Amino acid sequence: RTLNFFVMGCFVDASWRVFRGQRPYLDFIYTTGPVHLYMNAFFFLLFGFGKWAILAHLVAVHSTVIAVTYAVGRRYLPLWAAFLAALLTTACFYWPISHPWYDQSAHFWGILGAGWLALRLPLSGKREAWWSGVFAGVTVVLSFMSKTNVGAAYGAAFFFALAGAERKWQALAGYAAGAVGAAGLLMLIVGSPRAYMDQVFSAYG
Repeated sequence: RTLNFFVMGCFVDASWRVFRGQRPYLDFIYTTGPVHLYMNAFFFLLFGFGKWAILAHLVAVHSTVIAVTYAVGRRYLPLWAAFLAALLTTACFYWPISHPWYDQSAHFWGILGAGWLALRLPLSGKREAWWSGVFAGVTVVLSFMSKTNVGAAYGAAFFFALAGAERKWQALAGYAAGAVGAAGLLMLIVGSPRAYMDQVFSAYG
């Protein structure tokens, strides 16, 4: 229903730069996390730079969110209620915006992590607790480095969920390992943790 030319244009321009091999914070100024740009660039790689890549991004991300919502609802709710939750998700995630947006990218990763925990809890063994924590840690960093405030909220929610779970120490250790590993890999891709901190937190904050 809306096209914010300046903000959405900035995302498209920055994503095109990543698609062409530039790195955020080093080759151009960018004031939020890089994950949203790399998601856009992935679809540019598959479909070329243009509206079809944007449409594919919207459909793929939104469909995944609908599917996760239904799967979690189906575990805890009657069929009709799970279907209703999925139906509401179809109209409440990307329909109001209809353009790849960093809030939705952050929620996409957070919903994947939340869905995983909702389907795995209670954690039955040490190995399951560890890997569930790892997955939650990776997704929360991807969410945080899409949009900071959204990712921080998921980070707190996941921490308390795992801290209250069976085998909490294994789960929290996996959570820390997943988060540190994902953050380290993303900083390696970006190439300059200092530039990231300067532009995202010091200058923009």
